[in-house]
Amino acid sequence: MSALARVEDPVLPEPESPPVASSPPHKVSERVIALSPRKLKAKRVVSFDGADEITRSFDVLRNTCMKDLAPRVANRPMIGVTSPSAESGVSTTAINLAFSLARLKKGNVLLADLAPADQGCWRQLGLGRKDVEFCSEHDRIVPMQIAGLTVHGTSLLPVIEGRSGAEIETALRDWGTRMRRELGPVSIVLDVPPLLSDERAAHFMSELDLVVLVLATSKSRMADLDTCRSYLHGATKVQLVLNKARSYDF
Repeated sequence: MSALARVEDPVLPEPESPPVASSPPHKVSERVIALSPRKLKAKRVVSFDGADEITRSFDVLRNTCMKDLAPRVANRPMIGVTSPSAESGVSTTAINLAFSLARLKKGNVLLADLAPADQGCWRQLGLGRKDVEFCSEHDRIVPMQIAGLTVHGTSLLPVIEGRSGAEIETALRDWGTRMRRELGPVSIVLDVPPLLSDERAAHFMSELDLVVLVLATSKSRMADLDTCRSYLHGATKVQLVLNKARSYDF
């Protein structure tokens, strides 16, 4: 990790969020997806392996994030990983953060994505289309295991499909309530679309306990960061990460 900075905003009170009665139930699947260490490392996903020297960078990010969280959400945070633009390493960062959290063994970890089958976290995890469709169908929560660790995976597409604006905020809030009810103490990591190219992303910010904003040295510009500030004003905490600063993608 070449640079790691922090921007702190005032902590906002957590809104009341009773579940919507008509929301579909989420169930943890009995089917477990076994992940391949070789495939993951080929995609620069390493933090399931505590002995890998690159894992330390993601552990530093994890520890900084956990330190910044308000005590009331420390055992059930919802962390969103996003960037100003695409191809900044958001999915790689989100997955590595999730596995780094799983290595703490302090409750469950849920990794949620909005990407189609051949994109985002799903591509980085090496999952086939059938596995992704299985995760997406009926709002399933699917355990994914590697090296004695379990990270649960699910798709957010069914949650926000057909919604816009404040409807997305409400849907995400209700979804988070259901996830915590289903999984108990759980750290939720969201792979959020780029802020400047997907209008849905801005509506996630106010519902997140912490935002990890990934900046890529070859792509992100100061003008992009300045524009993103207008979307981040509702975020409780923002953690900045400088990515792709060396030959390794973090």
